Amino acid sequence: IEWTVQAEGASGDVTEQTCSVQVVRPGKGKKLEDVDFSHLLDFAQFGAGEGMTSEMILHNPSETRTVNGMIHLMDSEGAPLEVLPHVDGQILRAEGDWSAMPFSIAPMGHFALDASQAQGVRTGSASVRSDGPLAGIVRFTIPGLGTAVLPGSQPVTEALASVRGGAGSHTGAAFRNTEEHPITLRLALRDQQGRPVPGAEAEVSLEAGARQARLLDELFGDALPPEFSGELEIRSQGGSFVAVMLEFGSQPGSFTALPVTPLLKEEPSDKNQQ
Repeated sequence: IEWTVQAEGASGDVTEQTCSVQVVRPGKGKKLEDVDFSHLLDFAQFGAGEGMTSEMILHNPSETRTVNGMIHLMDSEGAPLEVLPHVDGQILRAEGDWSAMPFSIAPMGHFALDASQAQGVRTGSASVRSDGPLAGIVRFTIPGLGTAVLPGSQPVTEALASVRGGAGSHTGAAFRNTEEHPITLRLALRDQQGRPVPGAEAEVSLEAGARQARLLDELFGDALPPEFSGELEIRSQGGSFVAVMLEFGSQPGSFTALPVTPLLKEEPSDKNQQ
């Protein structure tokens, strides 16, 4: 695979060199497109520019196996995200679609990629496909707010997310459609006892591969109770999605990610039926 490496000197001059590196090992007799990248890890929030930064760290938990894969950075429409990713301090560009980056992680090793440069502010999502299981996070930093650690997630069709609103605290939600066709998300608020909040329902329509980021206030308007603390119920019609919840406080540093958990459908026990 050919890469163009750009390096900026102390005088500001940028030098560029194209080189060929073997970063994916498909195995004897296999082509890259034949590798089974069936393991998924997604991040519904990724961006860079004007002080905003994203740092992705992927870990290979295997003691014996090297894991190979591809990282795709996408904007809200599913097109390549126009940021300049760095690996080991160097800007990397792949030939053609440079938002698709191959990687290889040794047993019990890790791979780090960060993005801080863009023309203006660019936000979107990141999707990791690999031939073995990985764990990972994105450190997402917004100037004046702080840094939130976003865990990688698996696509789901139903989920529950902790959210808060009012009293100087706001929750932002980002959703990404992981399907190759449109889906619709049905959203509803529940209080701390799991009871539906009257009138607090909304829908989000997502085209194939598209992403949307919204505040709770935008989604539910006057139906959002003041100083609300509860759960956001998310159910998909048409396929799977990934989501992340970010809480914004009124003070610098009060910026954090809130958990998004797949809904469990359990059969009632005999004890509960009695």
